[in-house]
Amino acid sequence: MVECMLKKYCKLSDSNFCNMNYIVYSPKEKVDNLPLLLFLHGIGERGNRVEDVEKYALPKYMNKFDIPYIVVAPQCTDNNFWDYHLREVEKILEEVYKEYKYDKNRVCILGCSMGAFGAWNYIMSRPELFKGIVSVSGGIMLPIDKTLLPLKEKAILIYHGSDDDIIDVNESIQAYNKLKNVDSKNIELKIIENDNHFLTSHAFKDNYLYEWLEKNI
Repeated sequence: MVECMLKKYCKLSDSNFCNMNYIVYSPKEKVDNLPLLLFLHGIGERGNRVEDVEKYALPKYMNKFDIPYIVVAPQCTDNNFWDYHLREVEKILEEVYKEYKYDKNRVCILGCSMGAFGAWNYIMSRPELFKGIVSVSGGIMLPIDKTLLPLKEKAILIYHGSDDDIIDVNESIQAYNKLKNVDSKNIELKIIENDNHFLTSHAFKDNYLYEWLEKNI
């Protein structure tokens, strides 16, 4: 299959940080000031083989879509969770900016399953970095309202399958309700009926997701 996006395997080489793998996808025609999508994968793709990140979800479809974004997909290390890697991911964004000069005001974080929990924690910890979030089959670990207040003005899209047998759909429903309680202005919950945890992958081929990104990021 012909690749629609250019792909580059990278490694965070700064000795002050974990030696972390990541992939950068970019349109074939280089353009400065594009928006950026930061994607956090699920638990099964942790490790040291960066190619594993491409098994599912957004990276899986980078050979099918030609989209006007820089896409960055880091790899969580073995036996860790995304919370452990916030500093490394920030450093990766700095490295990517040096080469691609993306629009820092139009960065969206996307995550599925474990990556969705990580994405929520990242945007709550560093709200100044992200314009929005797409959460697929995840939930919010930190329920304190004051932690959610910085998200009131963010663009938020939440996906979950009604029959998810790994992470209960109520995790996303509760996240939605908590954000509505703090007067979130631009939030949408899409519960996909009769779908299960495999939504973590095929939600990323839903045209609506890309329409939402174009409108909000």
